[in-house]
Amino acid sequence: MSTTTKKKPTVKKSETPKANEKKATPKVEATPKQNGATQKSVMQKIDDVLRPNGNAVVKRLETAQILATKFQKMSDKYDELTQFMAGKDNENGQMKFATENGYSFTLSNPAVINKVLLVIENEFSNHLEEAEKNLLEFQI
Repeated sequence: MSTTTKKKPTVKKSETPKANEKKATPKVEATPKQNGATQKSVMQKIDDVLRPNGNAVVKRLETAQILATKFQKMSDKYDELTQFMAGKDNENGQMKFATENGYSFTLSNPAVINKVLLVIENEFSNHLEEAEKNLLEFQI
């Protein structure tokens, strides 16, 4: 009779961290370190915005006037388009496209004309909203 002992089964260690084990995390600073040149340029930009000189104010005012003129012209044209669409005749309408070279193209189908006008109105509306947004966001 031999006296051999049975081998005990071994448990493999899992590689998952335990709940109360702490991991080493690298420290991250809240604000990145800036070198002196970068800080000076940022401070200069802030000073330019907060305390502009006369030339800067005049240039900003001119830019604001250009944006206002652009918005006003687009608004007037959009109003003209809206009035045209309201007053058009669905039975006898014609739409003519012409180039500077003298080439032209005429549409007379009311359904096609209506689709073209809806596309134009949609695109025009998007551009008008963008022009208004640019005007309102601009700061003098």
